[in-house]
Parts: sequence; C-alpha cells; structure tokens
Amino acid sequence: TYAFPRPPLQAQFSCLQEAGCPGDFVAIVVHLKASLGEDNEARRRAACEDLKEHLDQLVAQGHEQILLLGDFNDELDNPPADNVFAAFLDAPEDYRFLTWEPTDRGDFSYISYQVMLDHIAVSQGFLAQYGQGETRVLALDEEALAFDYEDIISDHRPVASIFEIP
Repeated sequence: TYAFPRPPLQAQFSCLQEAGCPGDFVAIVVHLKASLGEDNEARRRAACEDLKEHLDQLVAQGHEQILLLGDFNDELDNPPADNVFAAFLDAPEDYRFLTWEPTDRGDFSYISYQVMLDHIAVSQGFLAQYGQGETRVLALDEEALAFDYEDIISDHRPVASIFEIP
C-alpha cells in the first residue's frame, strides 16, 4: 500500500515463566519506505500515523504493553516540519522512543550515512518494564571479522534494548 510497501508484522507474546516476566505484550516490526524525497517522507509519515492509530486501538482493547521496532528509514531528531514521527512525538504520555538516548549520543544504525534510522518505541504501559534499562547500537561492523559486515550481513547495525524488569 501507499504507507506500507512492506507490511508490518505483529505478534503477541506470552511468558511461560513468572520470574522476570514482563507479562503478555504485543510486538510490531516495521520496515518503512526508504529513500530521500518528499513523497517517500510523506509515505513514512502516513505509516507512522496509521501505526499510531493501530496502537491506540490495541491499547483500547486492553493490550497495554506494546513494542514497536524496526527500520523506520528516518531520523527522530529531524525538525518538526520534516519529522515523520510527529504522531508519536505529540503523544509523550502514550509512547516513548527508547532510541532517543543513542540518537542524542550520536550513535548511528545506518552505516553508509552514519544516521539513526532503526528505532524501538514502547507504549507507556510497557515503559515500566524498561525501568533503568539501556538501549544501544551494536557496532558489529567494527569487530575484527573474517568477512566484510556490510557485504555479508547488512548496511545497518543492530539496535538492542535491555529491559530491567522489576
């Protein structure tokens, strides 16, 4: 579709053990439209608006813990006029991007242009599970490997959040 050339993937997870369990949660993985240009930016903005509406519906249905992650192909810290994440950023009481901290540190997930395009966001109901957690970019391309990371693995670095479940 216009907003989603690659459909999001949604799954519901349930814990089998009580110890360290955050409870049931929904995870949605995205890979939004790539490339520069106003049309591509508009498509990413439309995708974020649709995602926010969908997440709001999930919360209204009782799914309080939601994890949204993937390649958003855009930067969180763009100026407001160009920021495709406005639907989420305008609702800080409902959603938070855990990738703000790596962005503020100057970390990057897209190797070619050294920008942060891969993000992790959580609903407010899931934020308590993050606690004093940490989100970081894993610079695997800088490891001494027997192959070229970008040619064999990806032109993106993995982004990971470590939750400090109470």
